[in-house]
Amino acid sequence: MAITTPNMIILERPTDASFGKTMNEMRSWLDSKKIEPTYFKPVTRYNGMVFEISFRNSDEAELFEREFVY
Repeated sequence: MAITTPNMIILERPTDASFGKTMNEMRSWLDSKKIEPTYFKPVTRYNGMVFEISFRNSDEAELFEREFVY
């Protein structure tokens, strides 16, 4: 289990999701918003991928969450 901080987002994707496509989508979005995560860790699990991503503040975390967490 990950230790989360107030500004950490846990993004989960199923096993059939493309790692490269997911990374490209996140990177393009982050670049367009000029947001640089303070922590980023991809983890592969038996049922998919998990990305642990922390941000400088809650505004950045909330923007990212609205765009990617579903």
